[in-house]
Amino acid sequence: MIIKLSNVKSDQESIFELIAHLKNLNLQRNRQIQEFRFDGDPTVEELLNVSTPISFRIKPEKYEMDNIEWGNLVALTTIDYMKKFNFMNILELKDRVLVVQNAFSDFDMFSHAFRALEAKKAEISYLGNSEIFMKMEPDLILSTIPHLNFTGVSSQCTKETKLWLGSLELFLAESNICMSGGKCNPKILKENLFAVQQLDSFGRLLQPGLLELSTTFEGSFQECEQISGVKYDTNYCYMSLLPKFHNPFSSLPFRSAVCMPRSCKHHDLPILYNQLGSKLFTARVAFCVHQDVEKDSAFWGFTVFMIVMVSIAILATTVDFLRESVYEKTSIVPLVVREPLVVRWSLVVRWSLVVRGLLVVREPLVVREPLFVRGSLVVRWSLVVREPLVVRAQLAVREPLVVRGPMVIRGPLVVLWSLVVREPLMVPLKILIAFSFWTNAGQVLSVKEQKPGFIKSLDCIRAFSMSWVVAGHALMYFLFSDALLPLSSVSKHIWNHLFLQAVLSVDTFFLLSGIVVAYLFFKQRPKPAVIKSPLTWILFYLHRYLRLTPPYMLFIGFFVVYSPYVQGPYNAWMWNAQNHEANACKSNWWRNLLYINNYDLNQMTTCYGVSWYLAVDTQLYILAPIVLIALYFSFAAGAITVVAGCVGSIITTYILYGVYDNMAADSYHDDASGEHNNVIYQRPWIRCTPYLLGLLTGYIIATYGKRQIRLNWAICVVCWLVAFGIGFACLFSNYDYDNGSCWSPFAKATFCNFSRLFWSIAVAWVIVANHFGCGGPINSFMSHPIWQPFGRLSYCAYIVHWMVLYYYLNVGDRPIHYFNTWQVYCYYAIPATILSYVAAFFWSCLFEVSTLKLEKMLIKAILSIGSGSGFGSPSNNATPKKPISDESSQSQNGVGKGHESWEIEPETDCSSLQL
Repeated sequence: MIIKLSNVKSDQESIFELIAHLKNLNLQRNRQIQEFRFDGDPTVEELLNVSTPISFRIKPEKYEMDNIEWGNLVALTTIDYMKKFNFMNILELKDRVLVVQNAFSDFDMFSHAFRALEAKKAEISYLGNSEIFMKMEPDLILSTIPHLNFTGVSSQCTKETKLWLGSLELFLAESNICMSGGKCNPKILKENLFAVQQLDSFGRLLQPGLLELSTTFEGSFQECEQISGVKYDTNYCYMSLLPKFHNPFSSLPFRSAVCMPRSCKHHDLPILYNQLGSKLFTARVAFCVHQDVEKDSAFWGFTVFMIVMVSIAILATTVDFLRESVYEKTSIVPLVVREPLVVRWSLVVRWSLVVRGLLVVREPLVVREPLFVRGSLVVRWSLVVREPLVVRAQLAVREPLVVRGPMVIRGPLVVLWSLVVREPLMVPLKILIAFSFWTNAGQVLSVKEQKPGFIKSLDCIRAFSMSWVVAGHALMYFLFSDALLPLSSVSKHIWNHLFLQAVLSVDTFFLLSGIVVAYLFFKQRPKPAVIKSPLTWILFYLHRYLRLTPPYMLFIGFFVVYSPYVQGPYNAWMWNAQNHEANACKSNWWRNLLYINNYDLNQMTTCYGVSWYLAVDTQLYILAPIVLIALYFSFAAGAITVVAGCVGSIITTYILYGVYDNMAADSYHDDASGEHNNVIYQRPWIRCTPYLLGLLTGYIIATYGKRQIRLNWAICVVCWLVAFGIGFACLFSNYDYDNGSCWSPFAKATFCNFSRLFWSIAVAWVIVANHFGCGGPINSFMSHPIWQPFGRLSYCAYIVHWMVLYYYLNVGDRPIHYFNTWQVYCYYAIPATILSYVAAFFWSCLFEVSTLKLEKMLIKAILSIGSGSGFGSPSNNATPKKPISDESSQSQNGVGKGHESWEIEPETDCSSLQL
């Protein structure tokens, strides 16, 4: 084919520029290029090679690449430069159809007509109801509409696809009449415009960013959705394409967007594409935005369960609100005083108060049930009576004391905190009120100054670590960006390691878990008889299981049933990855129930992948009593146990890296087999060092926390600087490894061991320094009460964030495109974190706090049976908080809104969080 130029100087210059560029790249070394002649009347022989339209006369047999980037530069630079040509003006009219058919025939399914339309830069605009102005050549487009035999395609798909192609042909034929000056029918154009819009929503190969190694030929999801329902429902899908020719890109996961009738299922689309006889690609499979989800028995069963639970919560909230806001206000009865009564603050009586002795009140006194005082009663802080209290001797109340059962005093009682007495409720009513959002929300969101001894900085660490977790998982999703080349620069920017090393948040949470367990254990100073009692350790493990399992397993049920309804372009682009994870949960949920899901070697059968932390943390919790008992009887024995455990873990890591010598140093470089995850990342004997350090740190804080330890300010500053230095080293020490440096197995094992060890030491210093008053302004910031709700919600926030993040990624109209890590953090991590906390609030109020109250009732019943134990610590109850000055801070169901379960921890050894 000889193509003559039409004296278009600008295009000649473009061709010269292209040839000069190719010569500058020295492409002649490895391939033969047809010579271009520009003497006299310039001609270009075979400007476009029919067999390989993306290059100039490159013979495949001599197309040898030893570098992927070089191959990308060769093949795709040509495409970008070709975009400068206006072939429709250069070529003679008789050759135009041939060029369009050969140059654009292989790129996309059903896109022949669109390619011609794009080459001509067609402009279509519909004005009013009667005029359509077009600049194109309909004959050219009509000649490129594909002809299919629809073999193996469903009948409905065949019918609607033929309708689309027929409408497209009808639209173009009518527009040809319009362009030729004939009398056309605007109604036909309007009724069939949807066919052109459907074609326009297809993905395109010739698009900006090809040099970024874009593997997705993106279309327009919004345009495809807009025409849905005009003639039939449409579906936006991604075709998985496999290149036919062998080159460095053959293994890349190419995807092309198509907009087809919804009746065309995922197995129909590859058949239609492959019938075109494409020379470049073979379609393997298609994944669509809209999927038909079968409502099976699991769906109906769990949906009914959720309806029942929400109904119970609404009923409980209504009853609780009426009790507090209506019943109590209308139940005020007379106050009878037969002896001097001195009130210096406020006195509220909502039932009856009979005083037969001296009653001095200097703070609010609230009485909601009969109070009989036959001696002197001095209240110097607050007294809340919600249950009969009979006093037959002197009772001095100076600070809060919480009493939940009937109280009869026959001798002197001096209370140094406060006295809170609540009326007895029937067990069914207690169970109902446990699900009250009115009370539960108050507990979760309460913000108040904590009493001395409370480890205040933990909530702040939980909040920031949770954001770090979401950022790490968001960046992990972006590793599957639609363009590969920008990802190669992620590790080259040193500050990106703040996100690449989000895996250290795991070690932060293991450390916090160990601190909480040891602190709660030693804070209550159990007696030796309690330590030796089997009931103590039965309750120790029972509490843990009952505390974590209900909200965790119920959300897995929620995930299995409702995650298939999270549908969007990202889910289709990711080949419905979360659907496969939900299907894995249907068969492997029992592993999560037993907390052994971290031993699943096949990532495709893992149920809710991020839950591996709960399994590892539970396994470490099971072994924690070994260290706790050793520390209880001897600090030296406990310290030796901790050191021995750390040394054993370090040695094991070195051995494993020696055996698996090609294993990556971190999870971001893990290979397809998941070797690093299976051998290192999810194993308790590898992850135990931060947990062991946490147990030792919790013991120190519980034992010496009340002592006034004052360090010289210079020593404090030096320690803080050392801690920051250690933290920076842990974050950035693998910079050269991430940028391609080859590390030996010994170097990788050393980094794996000591990065988490020293990071844990640095974080432990922050917690200890703040607790002992060496934090200065850092302590003031981290100990602010505003962090308390975030700490309480951290457990549920972690449980829900994986699904919330996936939902958020599907809100957009196209797959994610990586630009930089701050884009990931600001536009994805922060919003997803906020949404996770919002979802966690409702999930916590409905399932976490309510089951916690029910669990406490169960533990109380068990303790009443085995009262010889007398140890409340297995349930990990912390000591009460600051005095509660009025009745509004207490709930009506036996658990105060400022209840101790939220004091030291959000009542979880594990809500310290995870990755």
